[in-house]
Amino acid sequence: MGVVLAAAFLLLLGATGWVVLEMRRDALRERLLFGLEGAQQEEREDLSAGDYGLRGPAWFFYHLSGFLSTWRGRVTVMAVGAAAGFAGALASGTAALPASGVAVASGFAGLAASVWLLRMRANARTQRIKRELPNALELLAAVMEGGQGFEAALSYLLREADAAHPLYFDLNVMNEAMRRGQRRTDALRLWAQRCNVLEVSDVTSALIQADISGGSLGRVLHHHARALFRDNEAEIQRRAERLPIRMLFPMLFTIFPAILVVAAMPSWLRVVRVLEQVLQGMRGL
Repeated sequence: MGVVLAAAFLLLLGATGWVVLEMRRDALRERLLFGLEGAQQEEREDLSAGDYGLRGPAWFFYHLSGFLSTWRGRVTVMAVGAAAGFAGALASGTAALPASGVAVASGFAGLAASVWLLRMRANARTQRIKRELPNALELLAAVMEGGQGFEAALSYLLREADAAHPLYFDLNVMNEAMRRGQRRTDALRLWAQRCNVLEVSDVTSALIQADISGGSLGRVLHHHARALFRDNEAEIQRRAERLPIRMLFPMLFTIFPAILVVAAMPSWLRVVRVLEQVLQGMRGL
């Protein structure tokens, strides 16, 4: 049994190492091309890179998303899931043939779980940006109406905002791009590219057009902020309208049985007692 557990552990460890090597394949290739000296960082990193500034889980899930977008990544994740399932089946004492079936199921389950997790994170990020975008635009417009320029208003907004929020994180990258000398229109396009949200793309398109034509950026920000506030209110109202239907099933399985017990139990007890009396009378006859 100890040999089987050791073999299962080594199999799982090897599959995990395979995933890490596949995810770092490009970096390793670059290091080999430069004589194993490591890729020297440039003085100014590429702000358009999707992983710029990402740390920890955000960096991991970004590269995992790119990894799963290739056939090699999907096959690798399935292989790791299959190895984990096979190792677990062997460790539990399952025979080799049933363990193979468990490995196949675990591989598909691992791939499905990874895709589902990435989609949930992407949807949560998009919703956070949509909810916070009108507040950021309204504050920007208010500061600009106070006599500040766009860059100064953006710097003030970023000083007061949560840097870990995905919207303000990308705005900070846009602000850094303008500090490095990029034109405002190019920085706005960079913001839309990094956010990858339709509402942000609409705002940046309007700001670029106003900047080129010499229009008022504050008015554009106010207009889009009010429109986004109305859209958020409409979405909240739609969710509120669907709430009674969603509450029907929890009430059916939680509150309704309690109501039946309180309302119908006394009558049911009376019926049972009457039936008992009738049965006793029939036995007496």
